[in-house]
Amino acid sequence: MAIYRCYLFNSGGHIIKTEDLAGCSDEQEARRAALSLLNSEARYCGLSVWEGERKIFAEFIPANGQSGIWPLERAA
Repeated sequence: MAIYRCYLFNSGGHIIKTEDLAGCSDEQEARRAALSLLNSEARYCGLSVWEGERKIFAEFIPANGQSGIWPLERAA
């Protein structure tokens, strides 16, 4: 069975929590589990799911009025 790890981010693109997605039998199940974590707390604004060194999935919830580019880029 693959081991999936979820990284949860704040609005600045900083990792604020990591979670092993134990018991997920495939990528789709890992995706559903990760999205459930993302929706569990308002402080989570994005996530990425990895299987070892391979990125499986990433999602970002843009705040109102933002472009959806993430992590947020600072103007030069």
